[in-house]
Amino acid sequence: MTTISTKLDEGALVITSNDGHLDSASAVLEVSATNPDYNQPVLRIKQAGTSGGAASIRIDDPNPDIEFVETGLTGPDPGAGKFEIAVQADRLQINGRRAAVSPNEKGFDTIVVFQRPAVISGSDSRGPASLKRSEEDRA
Repeated sequence: MTTISTKLDEGALVITSNDGHLDSASAVLEVSATNPDYNQPVLRIKQAGTSGGAASIRIDDPNPDIEFVETGLTGPDPGAGKFEIAVQADRLQINGRRAAVSPNEKGFDTIVVFQRPAVISGSDSRGPASLKRSEEDRA
């Protein structure tokens, strides 16, 4: 069952789905522009904050990812035009869909990985304490 409600104290619209397992890929919320002549964004997010500290989009998920699928391709490669941005632990990955047709070989191959710098005891965003001291000594 899907419910739509509001949080009066926050002014938020809440869509909640507890439908369980579905036989096909689906979404709790789908936004579609079905007129092919409509050459405008389907979704626009406007943030009225002035400090820039709020996230415009936030994903809370055990394995957060965003998939990009280019439609209308006619070539023989079933993986063409399919990419994802994924987060796994301290790694941000950009992946490309494999060209495999077999269900056992489907998935994504990593194109590039960005590793978050490790937090070292005695360090902050400027780096380890020993580097900060040497910078201060030069001043």
